[in-house]
Amino acid sequence: MTAGASAFERALDQLGAAIVGGELEAGAADTIEGFIARTGASRSVVREVTRVLGGLGMLSAGRRVGLRILPISEWDLLDPRVIRWRLEGPDHARQLAELGVDLALVSCLDVLRDPRWGRSEECFGEDPLLAARMAYALVRAIARQGVDVVAKHFCAQGETTGGVNASAARIGERELREIHLPPAEAAVRAGAAGVMAAYNEIDGIYCHANRRLLTDCLRGELGFSGIVMSDGGAIDQLDAVTGSRLASGALALNAGVDMGLWDTAFSMLEKAVEAGLVKTERIDEA
Repeated sequence: MTAGASAFERALDQLGAAIVGGELEAGAADTIEGFIARTGASRSVVREVTRVLGGLGMLSAGRRVGLRILPISEWDLLDPRVIRWRLEGPDHARQLAELGVDLALVSCLDVLRDPRWGRSEECFGEDPLLAARMAYALVRAIARQGVDVVAKHFCAQGETTGGVNASAARIGERELREIHLPPAEAAVRAGAAGVMAAYNEIDGIYCHANRRLLTDCLRGELGFSGIVMSDGGAIDQLDAVTGSRLASGALALNAGVDMGLWDTAFSMLEKAVEAGLVKTERIDEA
């Protein structure tokens, strides 16, 4: 907690940590009185804090293999003070650094548009504003611990067609910009070191082959200067478009993908250069 923190933020930090740590139960009058006596916190501030924490379902926080698990109910709030405490507190981002993680692949860009989607749990919700605030806080918190973040997935993977994973996002420019780009812009602003491209296509163009999305928009408009990583095997899946593994690698690289994940196409880039499909300057850039 910073020196300039408000009374609410100080009480939120102290009381929330006590609840999550199992020292007291949210809203329990006897223990709350003890908290007030021990910390000297204002009764009106503590009342506001307990109201907020009680509404967040704080008591459902659990543990698994030594890591703190955040219940989905905790994301149902737009209060930036709570968001900052829950995501920048010592119990979460610091775990990655303590475990020796150097690069974290973090799901924070998907905006849920169909609850039938099997990866709904990777989203912060259906509201672009909430998702953007969460993405910013989460990326900044992890980066401050010295761990680089690859924010995923870019872009519009949460749109889907009928809730089917990796299916087409049948949207236009306005929906893309108003609904799906805000979390990405926030993650870039927060200092994401990388961005992972999404499996889906947008208006008929696969994200991994979309230069307008990965280069013109992400780098040109949003000012991103880190690495663009593919999702697992996604570059090889471009064979459905190109009909050639060699051409798939060239297409993804030229679109703006810098690093492959589990694919074989990027292992053929030397041949792609010889075939005139890729320039060495682009490989050097990646």
